Amino acid sequence: MPPRPQTDALLPAAPAIWANPTFPEPYNADGALQLRSQLLLDPPDVPPIVLIVSTQRGASTETAEAIGSHPCAASLNEALYKPEMPVGYEKYNHRTDFYRELGVSFHHDTWLEDALKAREAYCDARPAEVKQACGSACAIVLKMHLNQMLHAEADPSWLRLVTSNHARAIVVERDAFTTFCSIAKVKECHDWGHTPDTHRSDTRHTKCRENFRCEPSDKSRKFEDSVHGRFAATRSALRAANRSALEMPFDRYVENTTAAELRMLDFVGLRLPPPEWRDTCTYSWCANYSWPSPK
Repeated sequence: MPPRPQTDALLPAAPAIWANPTFPEPYNADGALQLRSQLLLDPPDVPPIVLIVSTQRGASTETAEAIGSHPCAASLNEALYKPEMPVGYEKYNHRTDFYRELGVSFHHDTWLEDALKAREAYCDARPAEVKQACGSACAIVLKMHLNQMLHAEADPSWLRLVTSNHARAIVVERDAFTTFCSIAKVKECHDWGHTPDTHRSDTRHTKCRENFRCEPSDKSRKFEDSVHGRFAATRSALRAANRSALEMPFDRYVENTTAAELRMLDFVGLRLPPPEWRDTCTYSWCANYSWPSPK
């Protein structure tokens, strides 16, 4: 595994955004430090921004959520491209969106600056017990779909973001032809379930998926060439900037998601939380506040 690079100093705080919070009593200092030792590597080395470099239908949502479900991080889904919450996750309030909650909109030409502003807003607005447990460790996770969000193979705004000292990249690449077919299937069947158990189970959608066929074509070959070029340009820029990245091939991820998630957490300076602190939800965009009561 490549070494974890050192991250820059913490950024200035942004105004609080949580409206009228009601939380349990915070942990005392000893309890917070004890929990912190179970959440963070020693010494802690958590980057401000974690980037999931992937494509549509490439396990980007699952890998982003694997890190974003940690108490010291938050997944902002596809905020680089659009503000909506990820579908299929009941823990989120789908009547709101990230831009509204954070007070930050993302614009292609200022991706880096916008990501840093979003991170500032999120970190400052964390409840007191989360700040006590995580200390200065605070990361946002952003998905990059190379097939969808870029203006060019070597998109300057993207390369500036992914090579920034503020960011650390996890590259999740799936076979390009398989990706092309998966995208074509969900568009034809109108079913964007992230995993087999989240697909629509009614007869019409099930038959559509079963009957779908995908063969190589000029369109699929153009897609493959484009995706390969964009992954190559990203890796080349990371090497030129002497920035490490974690390679997490799609097949390796789905083969053993538990081991893959441990590797990803380790790469960004986080430990697998104790069971009761996994998948907590303490953001203003949570459907319900979730944090274990003090013991």
